[in-house]
Amino acid sequence: MSTVAASVLHPPRAALVELVGPAGAGKTALLGELRRLAPWIRPGLRPAARQHLTSAPALLPIVATLHRPYQGLRWKETKRVLYLLTLARLAAAHRRATSAPLVLDEGPVYMLARLRVFGGEVVRRGGFAEWWEGAIRRWADALDHVVWLDATDEVLLQRLRTRRQEHPVRWLADDEVIRFLDTYREAYARVLEDLALTGRVTVRRFRSDLVSTEEIAGEVLAAIGGPG
Repeated sequence: MSTVAASVLHPPRAALVELVGPAGAGKTALLGELRRLAPWIRPGLRPAARQHLTSAPALLPIVATLHRPYQGLRWKETKRVLYLLTLARLAAAHRRATSAPLVLDEGPVYMLARLRVFGGEVVRRGGFAEWWEGAIRRWADALDHVVWLDATDEVLLQRLRTRRQEHPVRWLADDEVIRFLDTYREAYARVLEDLALTGRVTVRRFRSDLVSTEEIAGEVLAAIGGPG
């Protein structure tokens, strides 16, 4: 079979990229620079309420698993699972429609990390633990690249205090903010460690206080390429 014929039968898969990192690491700035340099990429993918409604029927059988053994309705955790279901459906639809890269700044790694940060022991046992293993396998197959941004605590504190965008920990004491940052770092590390067991997802780490946003964007674009 010729290369052209093969590409028609199996068109290039749109790269699915996620930007992660603690608050103030530079994800928004990087996404903006990627859009400037590569206007063909699809930035972000924040599901709307109506899109969540479409995913609700698929959530119902999962809820029974998540709450086994039942210890009360875990509403916040269930909402995060619904977010992931909707995101997976929208990402799959994007890939069917185009081969242009899709860059997420609140993607599966972010939401899985939030489940670990705020779910406590609930997400480590019973039905949630069973669901977690399946979710990791599915997203390990779907994700292509993760770009992990970070900086020193001092830099992140300064950015949080001075940027226009509000944040819940912005005006907390320094030690409380640093604990918050470390909690997310640990959660990201655990999620990426689980994803890495498949050997497929590529993780690139950058210090945004040492490397410019333009340089990082250039390296990311070189890795993910353009539309097929």
